[in-house]
Amino acid sequence: MLDVGNTQAVLGVYHDEHLKRVYRVETSQVAAYLKKQKSRFRKITHVIISSVVPSLDRSVREVLKNSWKLKKLHFVTFQSCMPITLKVDKPREVGSDRICNMVAAWSQFKKPVVIVDFGTATTLEYVDQAGVYRGGLIALGLKVSKDSLSQRAAKLPKVQLGSPKKMLGTNTVSQMQAGIVLGYVEMIHGILKRVFQEIGFQPKLIFTGGLSSVIHPYIHYPHDHDPNLTLTGLYLLAQWAFFNGASEHSVY
Repeated sequence: MLDVGNTQAVLGVYHDEHLKRVYRVETSQVAAYLKKQKSRFRKITHVIISSVVPSLDRSVREVLKNSWKLKKLHFVTFQSCMPITLKVDKPREVGSDRICNMVAAWSQFKKPVVIVDFGTATTLEYVDQAGVYRGGLIALGLKVSKDSLSQRAAKLPKVQLGSPKKMLGTNTVSQMQAGIVLGYVEMIHGILKRVFQEIGFQPKLIFTGGLSSVIHPYIHYPHDHDPNLTLTGLYLLAQWAFFNGASEHSVY
């Protein structure tokens, strides 16, 4: 399972329905990494890919086709979203990572679910009781917000996100960490409040994504934290793609 995000690519190795290994690499290095590590993964025969970086798709595909001894290769698209129905204006615009998250969450609980993915962007999806994607939102990611603050304000240093305990810091670094992290938490609380009001109730809530570990401890709404949700969705979609007749040509 290969999840190519804007900042990081995550490779998950499954065997007998279990996630055995997780490898992470900078997205810009993913093609070179796959080529270099081909001997390590020589026993892998099937690869499914979620990519939100179209400019890298061709190079990743060529490496896997030419360097790995694969039986099948599958790229997730909006046509791959079984068992989810995309009831939105333009289904083809829904990111493959978001599709994977929805498939994993709904397949696990079989009830209304809201998924928040904290990555380069923060995305939210709502899937109803019947497995229908009713809509979502896209917000600025936490790290993007942090980096923009340092880049735009000449006197402000680059800081680590940290785990601030209070809102009022006593130095520049602690004040930035409080403003960035705790301010972001309040934004998420506000978003969730409005989403739940719009839906009419609070569905099952799941947090995932590379930065979810920073945010989820601060959220007071009951929720699950599953950092490997996208890989789970990829695995479930692989069962359909590889064993129920989908071909590489039909999905690439």
